Amino acid sequence: MRSSLREVAARLCRHVSSSPQRPHLVVADGKRRVQFIFEKIPGGVKPDIVLSDLRLERFARNAQGQWVLSAVVHEGALEARIFLYTAGQIQSFPVWSTPHRNVDFDGDGTVGEADWAALHKNAASLYDLNGDGRITAEDETIFVLNYLLENPCHQID
Repeated sequence: MRSSLREVAARLCRHVSSSPQRPHLVVADGKRRVQFIFEKIPGGVKPDIVLSDLRLERFARNAQGQWVLSAVVHEGALEARIFLYTAGQIQSFPVWSTPHRNVDFDGDGTVGEADWAALHKNAASLYDLNGDGRITAEDETIFVLNYLLENPCHQID
């Protein structure tokens, strides 16, 4: 039996909410800024960074001594990521972003369980959210992240 939308959203929220990313979720439209605040960096020196599907705006220490990275997610990015290299260690941080998609498939004005069910019952291009011609786990992730844009994690049980 497939998990409900709320169950899947709650599981994803545990990951999204524990991220150093602010805001916790951003639309990948090539315009919106995301910040990562890194509390503790091994070695205490400025790390080398590699960005995947991101445009760097700033990477510097704030008044509290934390490293703050500001970047913009590339338009349509599905798997943006930040890599930090310092003191011989590599750390990888996913950027919680999604391309904006209309996932209100039944047109009732809210995204809910009926829309989630429609995603799984249909193979039509309307439900192929990443455009690869198939309904896959990536489409499910895009659906849930778009749901969370309207229903923030603090509202999910």
